[in-house]
Amino acid sequence: MVRPFTKWTIRVQNKEADFRYKHVNLRDNSESVAMYSSEAFEKTECERFFEVAIHTRYWTLFYNVLSVISDTFFNDFSDPIRYIVLSIPIIYFGSYDGVSQDSLAGTITTYASMLSHLLEVLTACASVIFAYSRLAGSAKRVYDFMCYTEDGPKPEGGDYGSKTKCDDILYEFDRVTYCTPNNGGKVLLKDFTLKVNQNKNVLITGPSGAGKTAFLRIISKIWPIKTGVLTVNAYHYDILPIPSNLYMPNGRLTLKQQIIFPLTVDKASKCFDDQQIMAIIKELSLDSVLHLCNGLDSIVDFEWAERLSLAQQQRIGFARILYHRPELALLDEATNCLSPAAEREMYMMLQKRGISYISTGNQPLLRPCHDIEVKLNGWGGYEVFDLSKSNADKGMVLP
Repeated sequence: MVRPFTKWTIRVQNKEADFRYKHVNLRDNSESVAMYSSEAFEKTECERFFEVAIHTRYWTLFYNVLSVISDTFFNDFSDPIRYIVLSIPIIYFGSYDGVSQDSLAGTITTYASMLSHLLEVLTACASVIFAYSRLAGSAKRVYDFMCYTEDGPKPEGGDYGSKTKCDDILYEFDRVTYCTPNNGGKVLLKDFTLKVNQNKNVLITGPSGAGKTAFLRIISKIWPIKTGVLTVNAYHYDILPIPSNLYMPNGRLTLKQQIIFPLTVDKASKCFDDQQIMAIIKELSLDSVLHLCNGLDSIVDFEWAERLSLAQQQRIGFARILYHRPELALLDEATNCLSPAAEREMYMMLQKRGISYISTGNQPLLRPCHDIEVKLNGWGGYEVFDLSKSNADKGMVLP
């Protein structure tokens, strides 16, 4: 009885979580919903999620009814049950016909007390079983989450190599194959081999869905490797990803906190002073954002992702790179909302500071800012071009 109830508890929690997430997603994208005039569609979807959650909850009522019946049965009918049980050998079998009334009364009292304790134990056991079933469903989800966060993605056949002693190599792919992480996932890159030295910058190009973002997820160890070995000669905290849709934590935060993210202000104060952060803001032309926030340390009363434009958010992403100065920056179309001149200028800032980077994107102006281009075709194949020996339009295949 415990196992099926635990499974249904997990299902109920999953469906209710889907319903809550639908409301969160609707709230975060309310402006887009209004522009599309898709209120009817969103209402239908919310009702669908709600019906699924309620339908799943109905199946757990069967086990809840059993729990209530068991508690009610043992609690309210314990006295009749014990005397009925004691009457069977006395009335129907005549087991105590030769026993005196005083002795029989003492025997009945003794056995009635024993049966009363037995029924109390059975009641407690039933309550514990149903309580354990409810708790086990929640504990199983928490356990699965903790296992994943501690161990990370499980390689299917590939592996991540340890840091090498060769300081010249920043990262190396050795016949790496990866695919989408669902069952029977599509192979995005097959038998990929590449060795990149320090201060060499790589551009990942290809059609939409070819696996450009997945390439960065593999380096970040978010997705598992199917086969091969990937060795990154940098610690995890020396790799900083910057997606095109920059993550900006909400809440009453300051501009300084957004720039130094994921550090906190108390830890960052030991590394940088405000003058250095102000120099980064000036270099990236973020003076308008500074004015909007009333300085570095003023708590704002707006949501960052809603108030700032995409271009401003991408500039803050580069401010994080200039602040942290990682060994490797992962830029997932991190400049696609900027003008070509601003795009080129930002890449020059990284080169000036000796920060290596991997970029994704198909803009022609990105090629002069990189040394190597890896062009994915979306079906596992790829081509590698040496951009350091070519112009912005032509590439020469590396041997």
